Amino acid sequence: RKYIDLVHQNTDLAQSYLDFRRIEVISIYSIGLCKLESWEIQESKTLFEEAISVSKNIDLKRHETEAFFFLAFLESVLNFKEEAYSYIKLSRDSEIDLVAWSKGYKLFLLGLTYKNLGEIEKAIEMYYEAISLSRESHYLQVNAKALYGLAEIHRLQGEFETALSHHEESIELLEKIGAKCDLAEAYYQLALTYQAMGEPDQSQEYFAKAIQLYEEMEAPRQVEKVHRSMILPSPPTLPGRQSL
Repeated sequence: RKYIDLVHQNTDLAQSYLDFRRIEVISIYSIGLCKLESWEIQESKTLFEEAISVSKNIDLKRHETEAFFFLAFLESVLNFKEEAYSYIKLSRDSEIDLVAWSKGYKLFLLGLTYKNLGEIEKAIEMYYEAISLSRESHYLQVNAKALYGLAEIHRLQGEFETALSHHEESIELLEKIGAKCDLAEAYYQLALTYQAMGEPDQSQEYFAKAIQLYEEMEAPRQVEKVHRSMILPSPPTLPGRQSL
């Protein structure tokens, strides 16, 4: 902040100022992502809103667009549906050409958002688009995330064999690349599936694996999320649909 004040006072440093503000946006954005991975939802939301504000001031459209789809998901988690739909529209209407990483995350997060909003077919569409893009770009992490997203939907629809197949493929990919946070989420989702199937021993095994990884990450809110799921009854399944 002191450096920004200094640059404001010296027009010769104008380009340095813009470069610094870009670094600032990237830093805010990255911290927001870390907060999201730690399940610090409100803190993450505040940071992505700040990233948008700073991005507008220096016309950094790519990071502004990236913040839109993260905020769409965060608003859906907080059950602010109108706000979630508003950010979905901003995200989908943007004409900014995103890099492969951002495109993949956008599709995955839109899948999660639509699922939270009860639009299951749109969620499935987003997940399959994410898988297709990730295979073209060899981005295994997005592929794995979309697979456990699909597994969650199949679980909710009572299609347990299909869910388990997606879980297995997702976990195999994540173990291969060592993505600890995503692997913890994949274990958590698998535990929920076994819980819904009435298999408590296997469910507890994967809850424990998820907790261990989240504790290694020092993510207490993620640990709390898992513990809450271990004592709550399973959600009702959705009506079945024809397999895609």
